[in-house]
Amino acid sequence: MLFGLYLVRVISWIMNIQMNENNYNLAVSHFNSGKPELAKKHALKNLQTLPRDVNTLKLLAFIEYQSSNFPEAIKYLKNIISQNPNIAEINNLMGCIYLKTGEYDKSIEFFSKTIENAPQYIDAYLNLAQVLQRINQPLESIRALQTAYNFSPQSVNVIEPYAALSYALGDSETAVKLYNAWLHIEPTSITANAGLAKSNLSRDREELVTEQLVKLKNLPDKAPMARLDVSNELLQAGKYDMAVQAYTNLLDDFPTKEIIYNNLASAYDRLNNTKKAIECFRRAIEINDRYAPAHLNIGRVYTDILESNLAKKHLYRALELEPNNVNALINIGRLFDNLGDMKKAKQYFERAINLEPNNPIAHSNLGNALHQLGDFNASCQSYKNCLSIDPNYADAEQNLGINELAMGKFDSAWGHYFKRVRNLERGENLSPIIPGMDLSGKHVYFCRSQGIGDEIFFLRFLPTLKKQDVTITYRASKKTYPLLLQLKEIDNLLMEDADIPDCDLYFTIDDLPLILNIDHVSKIPPSLQLTPSKSLIDKAKKILAACPPPYTAITWRAGTQDLRKNIKHNQRHLNKFFPITEFKSIFSSLSGSIIILQRNPELSEIKQLEELSTLPILDMSSWNESLEDMLALLSLINHYIGVSNTNMHLLAALGKTADVLVPFPPDWRWMTEGSESPWFPGFGIFRQSNDGTWNSAVNDLINKVKQHYGH
Repeated sequence: MLFGLYLVRVISWIMNIQMNENNYNLAVSHFNSGKPELAKKHALKNLQTLPRDVNTLKLLAFIEYQSSNFPEAIKYLKNIISQNPNIAEINNLMGCIYLKTGEYDKSIEFFSKTIENAPQYIDAYLNLAQVLQRINQPLESIRALQTAYNFSPQSVNVIEPYAALSYALGDSETAVKLYNAWLHIEPTSITANAGLAKSNLSRDREELVTEQLVKLKNLPDKAPMARLDVSNELLQAGKYDMAVQAYTNLLDDFPTKEIIYNNLASAYDRLNNTKKAIECFRRAIEINDRYAPAHLNIGRVYTDILESNLAKKHLYRALELEPNNVNALINIGRLFDNLGDMKKAKQYFERAINLEPNNPIAHSNLGNALHQLGDFNASCQSYKNCLSIDPNYADAEQNLGINELAMGKFDSAWGHYFKRVRNLERGENLSPIIPGMDLSGKHVYFCRSQGIGDEIFFLRFLPTLKKQDVTITYRASKKTYPLLLQLKEIDNLLMEDADIPDCDLYFTIDDLPLILNIDHVSKIPPSLQLTPSKSLIDKAKKILAACPPPYTAITWRAGTQDLRKNIKHNQRHLNKFFPITEFKSIFSSLSGSIIILQRNPELSEIKQLEELSTLPILDMSSWNESLEDMLALLSLINHYIGVSNTNMHLLAALGKTADVLVPFPPDWRWMTEGSESPWFPGFGIFRQSNDGTWNSAVNDLINKVKQHYGH
């Protein structure tokens, strides 16, 4: 926030000077008439006869200052200072010149000298506050403004910058006091009414914000820009319903303003009212087809809801209107990412970075595209570039950690992975972590922050922690609770809806690798061990008896099902999928029966599998509803072929293995390369090629199956 310079009131003190010199009087007259060149001409004539005349030097200095001829102005001022170094007006003007030239140290020196010689010289405090802001010393600036206010509490010139800076620094209480004082002096001030509204918003006094908006609406010109500013603040503060009402009220008075429709649409978008958002964006475009922000925003919304053709139309239009619009380039890149065209996505993200090298969103998205292209090193570098600009960019931090885990860089990966966004159902207040910290003798609480499979996966670290003589309380998910009752490492097993107990430390279960400093592959512990229920095994046997052994279980999709959510929030999604048609050649190499363990399979998918296989097919997908049931069933399965899911973790807990179909790019647990993962010893890995085909993986799997069954 910057405010205008408060300069010497030259005119007033020039007009009060009584001098007989005709040239000086003519100079003053021409200056007051707006003729600086004639004023300068006569002042210089006067200076020829009176070379040290202070008033003439003042006038010339001010004329040169107004003409931005700062060296000449400084020359005249130094002449005066050599005669009397303590004239407040002269030191203040000298400070203003150095402020203009960017010589801030000298500027501060002269404003400070002015205040020293004239402690109540208000303009010097205001100017000093401005230069302190420019050098990023807002607290010192606020002190200067506070002093000026103490001397002159009724001056709007003082109140305005003091209130604005107080608000900017988050001191809404002081800002409210100052804006109210201003309104007592000028009740119809648009700036003061708007400032008071925004300050009350910071205090969560929503009713007072509404009151100020009504006052602004009732002013003669209805204050469109101020009301728009306050409405935008409501949007930024997450007060979406209030923002909708404020924008709607604005449209009552200004129904043809495209920017209001655009911002109203953004508020509806935040409320997940996509239909209304699109309607308002369209209205903005109808009013002004050349309004690029509306094209950009509706294109972004269409991208989020997977309406790719409409998204492309509007995003290209936005870029046509503003060829260097970085946000348009980023959103077109996101669109191509969504469409699976990573090469084009990469090109648009790189164009955005070329235009705006310090845009963290562009670097993070480029990292995502490079990851999808399989260039993991370059992807890591893009995430690092993002974090060098914005160290708090959580998505980039997490994705960097995931990349490094997949590459086996455990020494640095867990530190990045730790900073991921957590899904804490009970809002636990987590404790800080020091890698390798000693928790001996502590009572430690753990909960999950990810899905069921991840929960089971990270529980493998509990036995290692237990060696430190730690008392472990674990709040399990509803599905894992029955299984985990058998784990002796857990001292206190809580159900999902249990209250959070008093403990020494609080962590999520996926923090354990960082706590234990798992910085090398040699430190990876085996999966947790689980024993299935004998009665459930017997139950599964009865069902399986209807089909001949051996039993080969299959799954073909897992991971993120709601792609729209991840796309909207700019997250890298993990959607594991293996085409059902690829099973045909695999089935021909098998014997026995096929057991469907896919979670929530479509009837059409089951029918398709039956058409592809000559072997009996048994659908036992409903057993996914209970982990205990599934554990028992898996203990009877002879062979498992499928994408990575919770069942893979249960198989590992049983000491069994599977042949895992790993889409490209891989989930980090299956590493970026190799036929086996250190996290799942004995599990076969069959990788999709980076061109999207499965031919090589399927052929390798068929060869393995033939060897296994002796075909």
